[in-house]
Amino acid sequence: MIFIIYNTYDIVYFRRNLQKKNVMDNFRYRPKDNFIQEASLDDLLTLTKNWENDLIFYNKDLKFLQQLIEVHFVKLLLYGSASEFRDLQNDIKISIVQCEILLKQTPVITKRLTLLIDEPYKYNAYILRNNYELFEDDCSHYIETVKIIRLLAFSMLKNILEEEKPQYFWKFN
Repeated sequence: MIFIIYNTYDIVYFRRNLQKKNVMDNFRYRPKDNFIQEASLDDLLTLTKNWENDLIFYNKDLKFLQQLIEVHFVKLLLYGSASEFRDLQNDIKISIVQCEILLKQTPVITKRLTLLIDEPYKYNAYILRNNYELFEDDCSHYIETVKIIRLLAFSMLKNILEEEKPQYFWKFN
């Protein structure tokens, strides 16, 4: 079989088809159309655990960012207005609360999936899969929001962190 590669999209498509990886390895490799409705329940369970791990990471990352902004708040006022930094702090707090809400949903979804795996005829899989689609949309939207918040925060902190020099220098002898 001969493949003609026209642009970078074709290269990416070719690589995706060439690799015989599990569908669950990466979010972008999954087909967007009807994956949740057609995937096995075990795949949805592993996907839920992956989402939970990602959410835990982003929650800790935002808490670290919040502490970093609080430590450098006085220096940040020299570079910009106080209202911008207060808005950024409020956005971070709201995102942390949203993450905690999503993290509270993951055990419920995991429990429902395990019940559906154990007793497939007792529970309605269609309703669970529709709810799972909403949960996944919420998670992906949350992660996009966190990335924007991180970009804004680090762009504000960049000048301050570059000007700070360490108090001690390591000397090699």
